[in-house]
Amino acid sequence: GMVNLHDRIERMCYLGPEFIDITWGAGGSRPAATLEVVSNAQKVYGVETCMHLICTNNPTDKIDKALS
Repeated sequence: GMVNLHDRIERMCYLGPEFIDITWGAGGSRPAATLEVVSNAQKVYGVETCMHLICTNNPTDKIDKALS
C-alpha cells in the first residue's frame, strides 16, 4: 500500500497542489507511517503537507504525544 500511496502522491504533485492533507493513523496505520509519508512528501516531492489529526476515541495522552 505504501508504494501505491507514494506513486499517487508523486502523480498528484504534477498538478501543483499548494499542500496535501495526510490523515494521522488513517485506516489503522501506525503513527510512524504517517510521519514517514509526511516526511517523504516534503523531502522527496517538495510538497507542503498538513497532518490531519483525528482526536475521536483517542486518549488525551496519545493526542499530546502525536502533537509533540
